[in-house]
Amino acid sequence: MAKEVFRDHLFPLIETAKTAGKVTDLITWENVAIYLFWVYEVLTHQEELGHARERMEEDFRWLLKERNAALFGPYQKNPLARYHSEKQFVAAQDSMLRVRKTCCYSYKLRDGEALRCSTCPQTCNVKQRKGVR
Repeated sequence: MAKEVFRDHLFPLIETAKTAGKVTDLITWENVAIYLFWVYEVLTHQEELGHARERMEEDFRWLLKERNAALFGPYQKNPLARYHSEKQFVAAQDSMLRVRKTCCYSYKLRDGEALRCSTCPQTCNVKQRKGVR
């Protein structure tokens, strides 16, 4: 099932976006990754799904394994695993966040400066490590 979702459906969509929108697949896969991580984090913390928590956590770890790179297309490395990291405290957001590695370009939208994502590497200033501990 994972192969059908990612390689057979999502990969062609990402390739089309890369060509039509001139957006790198790194940015696109990170967008997929951050939402997938969020979904797993939300679901595994829901009380009513406690009975399935262990299975969801196992599935998540399996999905990030390097040996599963081919599930996502013609990759040698798992395109989701490269974006998984521990959350860190970002002072500007006053919360624990998994800071993006690539920019999602939301700031380029009309009135976008006010719409920067909360995990933006530009806002979080990760490269200079300001505000991050």
